[in-house]
Amino acid sequence: MQKQNRRLGPASRTAIHVGLGLMIILLSAGLGWGQAGKDPGLKQTFPMPDYFRNNIFGRNFVPPQKDHVSNLIERLTQDGKVAISDQDVVAVALQNNLDIEVQRQFYPAAQYDVLKSMAPFDPILKASAGFDRANQPSSSFLQTGIFGAVTSVPRMSQTYNASYLQNFLTGTATEIDYFNSKSFVGSRLASLNPSFTTQMKFSFLQPLLKNRGIGVNSEPIKVAKNTLGMTKEAFRQQVISIVNQALNLYWELVFDREDVRVKQASLDLATKTNEDNKRQVEIGTLAPIDVVQSETAVASRRQDLITSQYTLQQTQDNLKRFLSGKLDPGAIIAKLDPVDQAKPPADQSIAEVPDSIRIALNNRPEVAQAHLDLKNRDLRVAFTKNQLLPEVDLTGSYSWTGLAGNSVVVDANGNPVFNPDGTREVIESGFRNATHQLFSFQFPEYAFGVNITLPLKNRSAEADFGRASYEQRQSASNVRLTEQQVALQVRNAITVLQMSKQLTEAATRTRELQEKTLDAENKKYQLGASTIRFVLQEQTNLAIDQSAEVRAVVNWIKSKISLETATGRLLNAYSVQIDDVLAGNEPAGKNPRATLTGASLASGAAH
Repeated sequence: MQKQNRRLGPASRTAIHVGLGLMIILLSAGLGWGQAGKDPGLKQTFPMPDYFRNNIFGRNFVPPQKDHVSNLIERLTQDGKVAISDQDVVAVALQNNLDIEVQRQFYPAAQYDVLKSMAPFDPILKASAGFDRANQPSSSFLQTGIFGAVTSVPRMSQTYNASYLQNFLTGTATEIDYFNSKSFVGSRLASLNPSFTTQMKFSFLQPLLKNRGIGVNSEPIKVAKNTLGMTKEAFRQQVISIVNQALNLYWELVFDREDVRVKQASLDLATKTNEDNKRQVEIGTLAPIDVVQSETAVASRRQDLITSQYTLQQTQDNLKRFLSGKLDPGAIIAKLDPVDQAKPPADQSIAEVPDSIRIALNNRPEVAQAHLDLKNRDLRVAFTKNQLLPEVDLTGSYSWTGLAGNSVVVDANGNPVFNPDGTREVIESGFRNATHQLFSFQFPEYAFGVNITLPLKNRSAEADFGRASYEQRQSASNVRLTEQQVALQVRNAITVLQMSKQLTEAATRTRELQEKTLDAENKKYQLGASTIRFVLQEQTNLAIDQSAEVRAVVNWIKSKISLETATGRLLNAYSVQIDDVLAGNEPAGKNPRATLTGASLASGAAH
């Protein structure tokens, strides 16, 4: 027997190259290539560029943490003061507020959930290579040519295989296999020795009832995308809440500043009155008891001023908490100095209740979340209903094979033909011949079948469908409840706005009348028709009415902010794009002031 070359020769290498080339061609043909990669922002799927660099050689899947802290406060600080507007408060809060930063992290996590939901449709490429060698005992004369003895029959095989697997949204599961083998056996019965076998096989499985169709198989992806949308709406809801709170604190700071001014002016007036009384006592035109009354008024108004000053400091610290990510926001030395004044809003019109409710139902994040949740419940019902069906799967396969190998030449009597040097004459044939035969499709094989699985009881699927149906009805009720609550909030906000407008007008009228009353009381006192006690009382009343007017104006502005919040338009009023907030982008420059107050545009030009 001729000695065989057992090393991996050119024919074997050719087979490997052909196999790998076929797999690349199949991948390039786009059999499900990049289904997940069609979603922008999601990770690339093999064999897209940079696949190995991104997925195998250690690149971090999680992007580095971005520093969202803004230095806008530092840029606005001059001489220990921060001249800050309502627009500045919104911009800094969106950058530095820790509540927003915490909520911001939920969105990337939801994006990865969408990526994970596409995993069942990721294509898979498999490859294997193997070598096997054995000496098997044999007593067959036909194999060994030796009578009455047990001899060994050497066997050796090499395999090189590759497979491509792909699932589709239709429920179809496909597999393409490419098999190669080389076998050698030390037996006289082997007609081809060594033999080379190569085979291509395509197989598929298509569900006909259960798990059939794009709607059923895309359910996890759609649910994940809806959940991503809910996460974004929840983030928008958090942003609206933070902006609303920051603006309310800002306008509370405006009131506290104006209240300190009113208290300071009242104290200065009381001090001047007290000094005048002392001079009159000295010249004998006023009784000493009147000085005691004026000094009491000075002490009382100083007490009111101290209280207002500390209230102003507390409001400063509370607002700094929304504008800073520091452990102790109060440690910010710079003093916040609002540039806006407590003036009635320039736009005093009030929208109709039905129009405002319609706008709110289209803009409120709570309503959007409720509708997305209902969509998920609908998808779950459809999926669990499909799972009640029996499994009926159509299967099929098509394969074709090539076979080649070295064969011994025999004469007409079946005896081996020997070469002049005494060796047997052999017709050599290898992998190249087997591959050529493979693609000549001389030996095809195909098969089709149907697999049926009919559960006699399907309690798990029935329970899932029943639960999904109840959760769907619950979600539908929650949509109506949310819309009802939103409508009530809008109606209440408009009611409060109308009340605030009327209270401001009444407070302004009261302050004007009180100024006239104080002026009249001063004239009566100068004419000797009144006493200092009544003058001091009217001064106190004027300070109270002045603070009440400022409070009414600030409440009016805050009620407009509450209405913008109730209708879901607060971010639009301040030109805030939720995608920019998600990315942590700092405003590129000064945005136009919001038009909630008459002072906003004017202060924006000055600032």
